[in-house]
Parts: sequence; structure tokens; C-alpha cells
Amino acid sequence: MAAQLYWFYDALIIGIFLIFLYIGGRRGFLRSVVFLVLVVLSIVVSWLGAEIASPIVYDNFIKEHVTQALTKSSQETSPADIAFEAITEGDYGVEMTDTELDSVLSSAGDFFNNIAQEMKNSGAVSDEEEIKSEVEQSMIEKMLNSLLGDVVSKDLINEMLVSIEGTTNGVDNVLSAFIGGNADETARATEENIVAPIIKGILKILVWLVLMIVFRLIIGPVSDSFKLVNKIPLIGPVNSLLGAILGAVEGIIFIYALSLAVKLAVYLTEGSLMFINDQTISQTYIFRYFYYFDISTLI
Repeated sequence: MAAQLYWFYDALIIGIFLIFLYIGGRRGFLRSVVFLVLVVLSIVVSWLGAEIASPIVYDNFIKEHVTQALTKSSQETSPADIAFEAITEGDYGVEMTDTELDSVLSSAGDFFNNIAQEMKNSGAVSDEEEIKSEVEQSMIEKMLNSLLGDVVSKDLINEMLVSIEGTTNGVDNVLSAFIGGNADETARATEENIVAPIIKGILKILVWLVLMIVFRLIIGPVSDSFKLVNKIPLIGPVNSLLGAILGAVEGIIFIYALSLAVKLAVYLTEGSLMFINDQTISQTYIFRYFYYFDISTLI
């Protein structure tokens, strides 16, 4: 039912666009130019400021707590147990004992090549490449659920698994440290490659929005000093028309800022709210283009 409310987003941004169009006409071209230049500068400065501030906030106030939680999880998670679960749940036609798994974990070479070869030699029906791929993917999922259970929710972990599939360089680092049995190294790799990028991304949006609000309070009074131009004969109507065009541009910028706020709400609530989720937004005709647009590609 909630997914049927996707039209609300399009209706909302159309209304916002028309309002900005009207306001731009009343404000006039010259005042709008000043306003728009200041808005664009504030967006760029705010984004650059967020790029700088988000790592600082994370490193000084969040990282230590995340690392402690991950270290605790790493110490309580056994690579042999995770591997045993991954193998047991697969339909390979063979089973491996804890002793055999410990032997493979402590042996030289690639763990998944060794485990696939050992299982094949024991009579597994699947070929080695299939065994290797399936066991590795299953271990990644179980490892992340175990390591991150005290840091993020299971739903967010599942979203992460979908987003990192096929681009697993960071996860490979975590998996390598995990199989090696080093809890501290596993916690460090998990924090650096998985948790930190997610939290920093959320912080970046928060800082950007806060800075935009601060700049908006400064921009208004500065642009207001140009409003008398609209009262000049002949120049006034042309100034109003061009101002409406610039107002439309300003409306587009505002709608993008709104889309970032919605994206943040989706992250923080994990898409659990009635229609503030990716499923509903993906059905919109207009709003989705703002929602999925990444401004950093233009900077």
C-alpha cells in the first residue's frame, strides 16, 4: 500500500518548483543572480567542508567505539565455526570435521582453493571452482553478520552484501584477516573497509545540510539589498522574467537538497518507514533522478 504513494514525491517537487518559479519572478533577475551565485558557492563550500569535517568527526568521536565493538565481535567469532556452517549448509555431499578445517586454516596457500580441493578429494559432487565460489560467498555473509551484529542492523548488513557483490576488494581484506585468526587485524580491516565508509557517508550528508542552513541564513539578507531593481520602469518586467528562470534553477537545487535529506532518512531508518524507502522512490517518475544523482561527480 505504501509503495502506491510514490506519486507524492513527484507532486511535492512539482509544487516546490512552481513556488520557486513564482518567487524568482518576484525577486527579479539581478537579485536572483546574486542569490543563485551565493547558493552555488554555498553548495560547493558546504560539500567541501563536509568532505573535510566528516572524517574528523568520525575519527575523533565514533571510530574508537566502532573498533572496540568490532574487536569484541572478532574475538567471539571462530573462523572454523563460520567455515563449518558454510560447508554444512551447502549441498556438496561431504562433511568436514573441526580437525580437518583447522588443518586447512593453518596450511599455506589460498584457504578457499585448499578447502575446495580437500572437499573434492573427499568426494564432493560439485567442481572445485563452484565449491570455492559458494563457500567463499557463504562465509562472507556469515562473517559480516557475526562481526557487525553489534554495530549495524541485519537489514543494513544485507544491503551492504548486495552493494559490495562483485566489488569485494575491501571485503577480501577483511576475510583474509578473519581466516588468519587475528582478531585485532580483523577489526581494523572491517572498520576501515566496511564500517567507516558507510558512517562517513552519512556524516557527510548531515554536515552538508547543516552548513547549507547556516549559509542560507547569510544569503537572504545579502540578496535582499537588490530588490529595488524590480521597480525601475521597462527594466523591471524583463528583470522579473529572467528572475523566474533563475528561480526555476534555484528550485532544482532545493529539490536536490531535499532528495539528500530523504536519502539520509532512508539510511537512518533502514527503509522501514511507510513510504520513505528505496522501493517507493524507485517508482517515481521525476524524484528518482534527483535521489540517485551524485553531485560529487561534478566536482
